[in-house]
Amino acid sequence: KELGRRVCLVDANLQFGDHRVFMDLGLDRKSLVDVASAPSIDADLLRGILVEHESKIDLLLAPPSPEMAELVTKEHVAATLDALRGMYDYVVVDVDKRLDDLNLGILDAAELLFVVLTADLSCLKNVRLVLETLGHIGYPNDRIKLLLNRSNAFTGINAKTAEGALKRPIDLQVVNEYRGAISALNSGAPVMLAKGDSPLGRSLLDAARAIDKVASALAAPASTR
Repeated sequence: KELGRRVCLVDANLQFGDHRVFMDLGLDRKSLVDVASAPSIDADLLRGILVEHESKIDLLLAPPSPEMAELVTKEHVAATLDALRGMYDYVVVDVDKRLDDLNLGILDAAELLFVVLTADLSCLKNVRLVLETLGHIGYPNDRIKLLLNRSNAFTGINAKTAEGALKRPIDLQVVNEYRGAISALNSGAPVMLAKGDSPLGRSLLDAARAIDKVASALAAPASTR
């Protein structure tokens, strides 16, 4: 809203997506299943399926039940993302934690990949494996950004130690404000709407500004051609 960007949030955790709960939306809203059942996928179709949130972002929701996820293929998701790219400044895709064909297809389409982590041993181990795997399959290293969540939480591992373990810098940090975050999730009111002036809200805004700068830099060469 502050940056004047058009944003679409896609819940690509097809079996157990949480955006309906986090945004206080009911099971009756349309979803990616409606994309899968359409004869073709274009902007006109998507405008009838997207859900406009009071925050002024649009959402493309995951199926309302796990069994319906099987109806959505990687081809459906790829065609959907291609259409959304022409409709929005940002298409933010939330994926689950598997490197399967569906998620790898999304990563292939992505201009930037944000790996969200916390400073604990189990998470750092998994993030290191993810980074190694993405490197092996040829994903450009400069397109991967690390976002440290709950950065000031006391875990015995600080950001500098985490960077050493991962052998690369952490690009973005979001502070720990557990009560504010869990209250937002349980009420269905995003932090930036309910408590945008809180430490967590200001931290999220700083992260958004930083992401916008990176994305603008990526787009700059194309705009000069």
